[in-house]
Amino acid sequence: MTKKKIFTIGFELPEGDFQNIPFDSNQSLLDADIILYKVGFGDHYASDYYQGEPLFDNYESVSVAQNLQHWRAELVTATNAAKLVIVFLAKPLNYFRYTGEKSYSGTGRSRATTNIVTKIESYSAVPNITSVE
Repeated sequence: MTKKKIFTIGFELPEGDFQNIPFDSNQSLLDADIILYKVGFGDHYASDYYQGEPLFDNYESVSVAQNLQHWRAELVTATNAAKLVIVFLAKPLNYFRYTGEKSYSGTGRSRATTNIVTKIESYSAVPNITSVE
């Protein structure tokens, strides 16, 4: 019997034949036979707060959104390719991130710039889950 190739994303296991894939990697999951995915934001940390919720800075906002989008696509592709995908459920994380959009109000010296933010959820990388409460 051939040895199964196991990938872990979002966490590391202490021993065994597991290949840890960093959360900010663009690695394909099609090389694995078994995928273990832990819901979260990887090593991305919020540096500020907005309405009492953590807010990613401009750099992290782009990175975390791209990473979640990448893993969502990879989990769908792996599932469609008949790979065994195991999702470890964790407490949902609801943060805010900058969208890159700005709005302006006023004119001249009284002009104010407002950075637009939007909510980002750790479960957005998991397909077929719309809300976790």
